[in-house]
Formats: sequence, structure tokens, C-alpha cells
Amino acid sequence: MAKSIIDAIGRERAYKLMDDAMGKAAADTKKLGLPEPVKIDGIWYREFPDGHKEPIKIGSATEPKKMLNFGIG
Repeated sequence: MAKSIIDAIGRERAYKLMDDAMGKAAADTKKLGLPEPVKIDGIWYREFPDGHKEPIKIGSATEPKKMLNFGIG
């Protein structure tokens, strides 16, 4: 019995599926005009379709004042 999906379908096929999914997600992101995360010299940035970049602050998404409340929790 396989221990994981990767064992069940084979490592090569699993990596191909993941690579294809990441490529599709990146294409969808660009099509929607959303920023993409990029790492430059060890620093993460949001790169926008117009080419400008904004640094991503570590922990910024976890600060309560910046989180959206969707009525969950």
C-alpha cells in the first residue's frame, strides 16, 4: 500500500502535475492583474503587472488591524 499520493502515482508524475499546476496558477495571476511574489537578493517582493515592486513585510498579514473579518471564528 502506498504511503502517500506521491508514492501512489510516482514521484516523476507528481512533480509534473505540481509543476503544471504552478504554471497555470502563475498564468491566472497575471491574467487577473494580481501581484506575484518574487524573491530578489533574499528579500520577498510583490511584483505588479506594471513592473513595480513592493517589499513584503514579514508578519504583516498576521497583524489584527490589517486582517479582514469575514465573520469566521
